[in-house]
Amino acid sequence: MKVSVALATYNGATHLKTQLESLAHQTHPPHELVVADDGSKDATLQVLETFKDEAPFPVRVVAQDGGQGPTRNFERAMYACDGDVVMCCDQDDRWHPSKIARMLAVFSSTTTVAFCDANLVDPQLAPLGTTLWKRLGFTPSRFDTTQHLAKQTIAFGLTMAYRNDDWLRDLLFPIPMPFGHDNFTALVCAAVGDVALVPNPLLDYRQHANQVSGTQGKKSAVQIAITPTAESFEQLVGRVPPEALTAQGQRLMQFCAAKATHMRQRDALATQPYRQRLVRIADLVRAGEYARFSNGWRSVVKDVIGAPG
Repeated sequence: MKVSVALATYNGATHLKTQLESLAHQTHPPHELVVADDGSKDATLQVLETFKDEAPFPVRVVAQDGGQGPTRNFERAMYACDGDVVMCCDQDDRWHPSKIARMLAVFSSTTTVAFCDANLVDPQLAPLGTTLWKRLGFTPSRFDTTQHLAKQTIAFGLTMAYRNDDWLRDLLFPIPMPFGHDNFTALVCAAVGDVALVPNPLLDYRQHANQVSGTQGKKSAVQIAITPTAESFEQLVGRVPPEALTAQGQRLMQFCAAKATHMRQRDALATQPYRQRLVRIADLVRAGEYARFSNGWRSVVKDVIGAPG
């Protein structure tokens, strides 16, 4: 299978060369590298141009205008890919030489999306002694599509590979905001096909102050901006036709629809008098909705005090 690598860049010159070199040293070379840049002001485009002249595969820069944000910027790169499988790529990591080959090995005729683990490393690529999945508390043998893609997601684009068939592209694009490109792609693919896991770290995930998203601490402004809302979950459910859903996909979309309803109910609490709000919160607690769709008692406390999220 031909693999397209979709790379989104923005002021990434500091670490970009290392990532590009890791792509060039894959045991299964990519069919192409497709890059969308979000208006970088540093030397990012110069680094790309230098690599383009030396790369052992075609490199296409499909966009250079700014102000798109990470979801739209990744979407531009993903949409322009023409390989059988697309692998999303962050600008500041380092892929292990076998990453592409190992990811392709788990694709069967029914696989639509696959994920691997990643080593967490510091800005100088020194190991931090753990992996992404360990940090998230995720055990591959206990993978549950609803729990790990629709609630507490493991869908990080840097660990993802998805099938690029025309019929699937029609379901994926455009990505409804404020979904992240990886979260939405994972949900759609899991609804219409099988999910595969590679229970090994296949890249070094660099943790540093300037990254768009990380694995610990408070959410960044960008992460908050791509946190799905009730409306975006409703758009997701409406995007995939019922006849395209697998049995697993039917359960997943039912959960997403119910989660959207729960989110609407929580949003409405802000307009209710305080006593009425407490009664409604108690009803939702008794029904188990906070545990099923939100973050349990943390979400309950937020709603009681009227805090956002």
